[in-house]
Amino acid sequence: MTNNVFTRIDQRKISSEVARQIEELILEGTLRPGDRLPGERDLAEAMDVSRPTVREAIEDLKNRGLLRTQHGGGTFVADIMGSMFSRPMVELFARHPRATFDFIEYRGEIEAIAAGWAAARATETDREILTRIINDMERAAREEDTELEAKLDVDLHMAIADASHNLMLIQTIRSIFSMLAEGVFYNRELAVKYGARGMVLYEKHKRLYDAVMSGDPEWAAREARGHMEYMAGVMREAQMAEKREKEARRRLELMRDSRSRRRR
Repeated sequence: MTNNVFTRIDQRKISSEVARQIEELILEGTLRPGDRLPGERDLAEAMDVSRPTVREAIEDLKNRGLLRTQHGGGTFVADIMGSMFSRPMVELFARHPRATFDFIEYRGEIEAIAAGWAAARATETDREILTRIINDMERAAREEDTELEAKLDVDLHMAIADASHNLMLIQTIRSIFSMLAEGVFYNRELAVKYGARGMVLYEKHKRLYDAVMSGDPEWAAREARGHMEYMAGVMREAQMAEKREKEARRRLELMRDSRSRRRR
């Protein structure tokens, strides 16, 4: 069997695994802001690693703003939870795939609120803005201009948030799209490859637009949730397809290696 199908395990990265375990405990809320970590000796014993490895992991987490030390008092979880869109928190989310679908679920509820309020509160000017965007989206979809589609996708969701006329909600959704622009949670290239493009995606947005324009808050909220459920399905399919392709490449490598040995 070819060695190319195996991934080398770098012993120097053990500290990264220690850090990752602590990250996950912070992410899921088991470790909370202000909680004190066990001492190096206890952590090393619990994880069956050396104390220098634990020390290296803790230094990494401190440098990324997730932990803090108190002189003479140990190591504590930093208070990053008060701002879920702080840089340390965004980076923490980005490192853990589980967060992707939790984010989509969260975004579905936030955007459902925005769509419902927009349906109830949109002014004539809001409606004109939404109509211009959806018309531009249709043209971009028909012309298969994926770059313009991506921009208008953000524009539509932000215009719906703006039409909610709730400043807190508007800023929350702006923060969400700031993360998306940085590629956190959402690999647009993968999403486009597996269906989030063209007339299919335009029709999904048109349903959301129609619901908001109808003035029916419940319908608008349902369409916003449904839109995010669709995107969750696209992302699951994209991830599974990438996994299947990776497996197929390994089998091809084995086949090539087998033929090469037979020729010898």
